[in-house]
Amino acid sequence: MSGPTELPYNDIELDLGGRRLVGHKPIRDQLSKILISGRLSHAYLIAGPNGIGKKALALAFAEAINGIDHLSDLQGRGFSKKKTWSNHPDIKVFLPLPGSEPNVSELYARVALLANDPYEVVDFNLRPSLTEESSTSGRNSFYSIEYFRKHIRPSAYLKPNEGFRNIIIITEVERMRAEGSNAFLKLLEEPPPNLMFILTTDSINRLLPTITSRCQLIKCAPLTNSDIVDGLIRIDGAEKEDAEFLARISNGNYSITRFYDIKTLRETRDEIIAFLRHSYSMDATSIIKTSMKWQKD
Repeated sequence: MSGPTELPYNDIELDLGGRRLVGHKPIRDQLSKILISGRLSHAYLIAGPNGIGKKALALAFAEAINGIDHLSDLQGRGFSKKKTWSNHPDIKVFLPLPGSEPNVSELYARVALLANDPYEVVDFNLRPSLTEESSTSGRNSFYSIEYFRKHIRPSAYLKPNEGFRNIIIITEVERMRAEGSNAFLKLLEEPPPNLMFILTTDSINRLLPTITSRCQLIKCAPLTNSDIVDGLIRIDGAEKEDAEFLARISNGNYSITRFYDIKTLRETRDEIIAFLRHSYSMDATSIIKTSMKWQKD
C-alpha cells in the first residue's frame, strides 16, 4: 500500500455511489473510509456473484479518487472538471472481448453503454449483439495476450493527466488467459508510479493466487430482496408490487432483473401453476393445450 494521498475527503461524511448505486452499504462504507483516510492501494479486487453491481462499485470508486462528482455526492469537494468517468483521461475500462485479436470498437460501444447506466448488461455471453435483438447465441469473450499487450499494458504506463491516479478497471478478470495472466502479474508486482488497478471477478477461484494476493480484496455478498426492491423503485421507476415480485425471483441479480418483462413473467407463472394443477388432476386435454401453447411461444 502506498502513502496517503491529498484527497479532500477527510472531514466529510462520504457515501460512495449514494446517488446511483444499489445496496452494498457495508462495502460502500469500507471504500468511503479508504477515500477519507487517503491511503490507497495500487490494486483492488472486487469479487462477488454476477449481476450485483461490481462494475458500478468500481466506477464510483474510480470517480471519487479522481474527483468526479457524479455517482457519488462529493459535497462540493469534487476537483475534476469532467462530469463522468467516461470522459476522464485517467480512467480506462476494459471488458473481455471475443477473439484472439479483438475488435476494440466493440469495447468502446459497450463502455459507452456503461457510461449511461453502470448496471447495463454488456457481457457478450448474455448480450451477443448490440444491434440485433434477435441474436441469442452467446459469444465467448476473454482477455487474449494480444489484447493485453496492445491495449491494457500500454495504458498502464500513462501518467495521470489531471487525477490522482491513472486508474485501469478490468472487469471479469478471471477471463484472462494464462499467458496474459502471467504478463499481468508482472505489472501487479512492479506497477508504474501512480497506477491503480480496480479488478472485478465473478469467480475468484479461477484467478491465479499470486494475483489475488497482490490486491486488496473487496468481497461482495448477493444483493438482498430489499436492495433490489429499492433499486427497481428508486432508479427504474417500478411499482412497489412489481418490484417486490421481481425481487423474489431475482436470485440477487439486479442487472438482469430490471430488464424482465413483468407482464410475461406473471402470465408464465400463472400458466405453470395451472399446468401443475392439470397434471395433478390428470386433465389430459388441458395439459396438451398448455404444452402446445408453450411450444408455439
